[in-house]
Amino acid sequence: MLPVDSQIVYTILFLLSLGVVFLAHEAGHLLMARLLGVHVTRISLGFGREVWGRTDKYGTRWSIKIFPFSGMVQLTDPDRETPDDFAQRPAWFRFFMVLAGPAASFFFAYVLFVGFYALIGQPSTRPIVTAVQVDSPADQAGIMPGDHIILFQGRPVERYEDIVQALRTPMDDAISLRLTRDGAVMDTTITPRWDEYTDLRGFDRAHGRLGTIAQHNPMDLIAVRAVDGVATPTRQAAFDALKNHVGKIVVLDLFSTSGQAIPYRVYIDPVTNADFTLDAMPDPALIYMGQIRGDMYRPQTFEQAVITGWHAFARLTHGAFNAFRNLWPLDRTTITPETQILGDGLRLVAGVHGILFMMALLSIMIGLLNLIPLPGLDGYWILRYAMEAMVGVETTRAFYPYIWRILIFGMVLAWLLTNLDGLHHVLPAPDALP
Repeated sequence: MLPVDSQIVYTILFLLSLGVVFLAHEAGHLLMARLLGVHVTRISLGFGREVWGRTDKYGTRWSIKIFPFSGMVQLTDPDRETPDDFAQRPAWFRFFMVLAGPAASFFFAYVLFVGFYALIGQPSTRPIVTAVQVDSPADQAGIMPGDHIILFQGRPVERYEDIVQALRTPMDDAISLRLTRDGAVMDTTITPRWDEYTDLRGFDRAHGRLGTIAQHNPMDLIAVRAVDGVATPTRQAAFDALKNHVGKIVVLDLFSTSGQAIPYRVYIDPVTNADFTLDAMPDPALIYMGQIRGDMYRPQTFEQAVITGWHAFARLTHGAFNAFRNLWPLDRTTITPETQILGDGLRLVAGVHGILFMMALLSIMIGLLNLIPLPGLDGYWILRYAMEAMVGVETTRAFYPYIWRILIFGMVLAWLLTNLDGLHHVLPAPDALP
């Protein structure tokens, strides 16, 4: 569980991001309305009582409501009967007017990635091993902390994130790695282990695992439960035990929310862990795996950012779509790479990139949600106006009430069919036959 202060920060960032995402969605409706010359009566962010509002020169009322968790662009005014009214426009005009909202949500998420990669850079972790899990595939292959991975499956490796992404797909065959250690080049093969587990922050994860860590995040010493097999029940005990291992590789048993301590081989870097040379334990008491550096982002040209941003957007959209498709799985133990991508985006990640990732994910989810053909969502009107353009307004009015009910029944039936294997998790077992 996140600390209380982190939960507060997460909530504030989430609400602010949600407001920005809704503005982007409604901006799509607004821009298409202005482009097609359709009068917009009201634009509001949120619902409930209006806390701020003004009317512009076009006669459009802009307002912010007390609960900024939704948005609305009102295009039809029952008191207005001029030729530019939304209701007077052809069905295809109205179709594109409504479709512009979800399209803007997807476009906004893509622009976020492109802008971040072009202005700041792509998040990058050097492929240098800082910790190796004991008895993992990497440990069995002889990989040690400090090894630099230069080739993965024969391809150059510049970012450790590329290896992590490749391991999201189950691999049954051995993979080849080329490493450098103290200036020497080494080639090895490893068969990744497809693993489902709970990480140190309590989140369910699943992917192929080598058993290596290539990051430099600080860790509270309370997470160190043993040093070279010697139990360290307190921060002070861990601090005292580590003082004698600075500049060496040591086996640390690190706390896991599964209730087990997982052993890792870690190099205690004397630069980043200089606190261990002090006579008294500092506050906070932290251990660093690896070195702190300032080049966490690789600068990109605009052309590179367009391509990299598209890949990030496509991967996140694919994960969000599959999470919607597998909404509320009855078998709670089922973890997929897609739902893991979604889970990665829903947690607070330190730094600007985490906020961007959260906003992009929210924007994509709002776009997908509004494509569902249910009353109250854009998808309802998108389908209705498309039918009206093809078969006429009278036929649409006569048959559409039945069509969307059939759609709801079909979605519920599809959900049940995809979750039949998990019904036993929520339904009581039948009584034994006499």
